[in-house]
This record gives sequence, structure tokens and C-alpha cells, in this order.
Amino acid sequence: MSEPITPIVGQEDRDKDLSQAIQETRKLVNTAGTKALVVNDLTSGDLHSIAWSGSASHLRNVAGQLDRVESGEVEYLTVRAPNGHPIAKGAIDYVDHEGFGTIFQLTTIRELEGLGIARHLIATA
Repeated sequence: MSEPITPIVGQEDRDKDLSQAIQETRKLVNTAGTKALVVNDLTSGDLHSIAWSGSASHLRNVAGQLDRVESGEVEYLTVRAPNGHPIAKGAIDYVDHEGFGTIFQLTTIRELEGLGIARHLIATA
């Protein structure tokens, strides 16, 4: 007989927060447009909230990119749902091409794709 799966501590609450973030964001975008969504810095404290964006390896890479923010090599931004949950993210690398920024790791949570949220992030950057 296989052992029962132990849930990740707090996972149920994070799933509930994410579901709420998706619903609230759709409602806000439908009534006020994407400009009503806040764009600000992604931080290491947000890593647990962006599991939707990729694998554990991807999240480790994001953490490494966040380490480059303080030096000014990279800017890492997120669009936040009304409840503060990150719903889109993207980074700009200022080292790759001298005098230009290279956008990378740009993604929106699947349930909110096609609403112009990533476009809003880019326009704000």
C-alpha cells in the first residue's frame, strides 16, 4: 500500500489566494482595464507565489536573476492582482546588449493570458 501524500504546508491557502487573484483580476480588467493593475518589483519573497510560472529549476533561475537586481544588471517586475498576488512577471537584462535592455522570462498566469497584462508590464517598464 502506498503512503498518503502529505500536503505542502500552506499550499491550500496559496491555491485559494491564487484562485481569488484570478477572479479579482478578471473582474478588474473587464471593468477598468489593465492600467488599473499595479506593476512593481518582483522580490525573493514572491518566489513561493510564482510556482505557476515554471519548474523548480526555473524558480531557481528567477532567484538567481533577483540576486542581480541590486547591481542594476537586471530589473525584475511583476504585475499584481488586486490582492497583491503576482499574476505576470518579466525581467530586463541590461548587460546582454550594451545600451539596450533584453526582455526575458516574460509570462502571465495561464488563466489570464490574452488580456493584455504582459503588454501592460512592458509598457510600464
